This record gives sequence, structure tokens and C-alpha cells, in this order.
Amino acid sequence: MPIRLTPCFKRPLYLLRTSFIVWPPFFPLALALSEHGFSFWQGAVMMFAFYSLLFGALLAFIAGIYRGTTFEIGETAASYRLNFLWSRNKDILFLNVKEIELKSGIFQRFFNLGSLVIHTQATTTGNNRAGIVFFDVENPQKAYELLKDRVYKAQHPSRK
Repeated sequence: MPIRLTPCFKRPLYLLRTSFIVWPPFFPLALALSEHGFSFWQGAVMMFAFYSLLFGALLAFIAGIYRGTTFEIGETAASYRLNFLWSRNKDILFLNVKEIELKSGIFQRFFNLGSLVIHTQATTTGNNRAGIVFFDVENPQKAYELLKDRVYKAQHPSRK
């Protein structure tokens, strides 16, 4: 029986992640605008409006990707499906799995999330295109153990 997983969009986590990407250049750009005929506060308000729109657009885009993504752990294969602005489907047979990796960053651990990386024989160093990444899965240790068990059973059918 296949197990369906969806990435968990925890709004506070993405507020943190996106703010580290978007907001750092805020003050230098506001200062730069103040040198071109605007007061610092006018520049700050303009930059705040711009960054707020950018921040909201990024959060909406990320939320759409999360809503359109599903992962599935079957008896003999793992699947990744994305249907948002584009469509992407990928299946990996457990017979081809070389390694399973569980990654969990500091923010992910705080929210009990993690990423499962499934490496295949074709996966090269620094290139995960041949594998699948199940990102931001809730209860990652439980999903990791289930995936590890299913891969072992598929690769060793006589030892079930």
C-alpha cells in the first residue's frame, strides 16, 4: 500500500527563510536612494514597499509549489509529482537506490521537518538529478525508517 507524503509549508519557517534572502540589502539600497534626491525615510518607504511586494510574491510562489507537490512511497518505487505552473513526474525503482539520506537543518529541526534524499546509481557528486529529494517532510525519522525498510525489502526479496 503506497504512503503519500506532502511537503509541509510552515509559514513561520518560510518567513524566516525568505527574510534571510530578501531583506538584507534593504538599508544599503535605502541609503543609495537617499543619495539620489530622496530623503532616507522616503527611500526607506520605497524600498519597504518594494521588498514587501517581493516578499509576498515569493511566499505565494513557494506556497503554490508546496500545495502542488506530492511524494509517494510504494512497495517497489518512490514517486515525486509537481503540478503548479509546470508539471514534473519522477519515479525511482527501489532496486536502483544506492543510498538514502536524511537531512534536517536547524530551522527544520525546530519544526520537526526534514528532507529525504534518495540517491541512485546514476547520481553524481553535487548532482541530485538522478535521485529524488522529498523536502520538508513532517516526522522525517519515521518516513526515513519506512523508506529504508521498503528499499531493503525490494532489494532483498528472499529476506522479507
